[in-house]
Amino acid sequence: MAAASALTNKKWSRSERQIAKHPNMSSSSTNERTERPRKKSSRIESMRSFRHRTSIHNDNTLLFAADIADCISSELTTIGLIAALLSSWGATVYGGEPPPEGGLCYGADMIQIAHILFWISLGWFFICVTSSLVIIADLHGVPQQVLLEHLSNPKVRFIYQIPEMSIIGGVLFLAAGFTCDFGERTGCAFLYIGMVAAPSFVGAIGLLAIVLRQDRRRLNQNINNCGQEKDPALSQPDSDSDSDSPATLGRSIIATWRDRLYFAASEHFDTKNVFDDVGWDET
Repeated sequence: MAAASALTNKKWSRSERQIAKHPNMSSSSTNERTERPRKKSSRIESMRSFRHRTSIHNDNTLLFAADIADCISSELTTIGLIAALLSSWGATVYGGEPPPEGGLCYGADMIQIAHILFWISLGWFFICVTSSLVIIADLHGVPQQVLLEHLSNPKVRFIYQIPEMSIIGGVLFLAAGFTCDFGERTGCAFLYIGMVAAPSFVGAIGLLAIVLRQDRRRLNQNINNCGQEKDPALSQPDSDSDSDSPATLGRSIIATWRDRLYFAASEHFDTKNVFDDVGWDET
């Protein structure tokens, strides 16, 4: 017991002598121990303050950017699934059983034309599906703080419309291919009927899109009557509505999420009037 206490006193005496020789050593070691958690806490505090400043300064803009991102992602996902379904229809006829007796109307030449049309439609649907995946990946790689700035680039907005344009091209070629194949399976009379019916089906969907676009344009006048503020730099006269209307809605037939960008700019979000480009307003 006495030997243990003597050893302890000897250790303490050594430490006291070291402190006496180097008085700053204890304070420096203490500071080193306390500085480490302070640095860690300072990083956490800086991250929290950054989020707080962002939430205060750009709260409306961030919410709008998140809403636009969700809208674009949902639309592209739906379009990709529809394109995959339509491509399976074309592939079924393209690689299925050929028409009987080598064709009942124009023969092998018309069958070959039908196969070419189906092949082109499959190419359009392939572009639609793959471009949707690429655009969604790009959308997920852009933070919400700079998403509106990213979408302010006309090139980016045009690329984001490629799935819609490609599925329209695929539907047109698919309808033409079905018309040719239908005539060779049933006879020339039904070929001519199909030439009228196929454009009518596609035209009905196009007419539906135009009607809804006109209804969206009428909302501009309602917004103007409710006293909504508008930006004259973004306002363009609309032949179907009064000249006092901001005309930010109903400018796009496809990729209608673009109209919401124009509307947000007219409502004085932090978009700084960067969405009013010339050349792609009617798509």
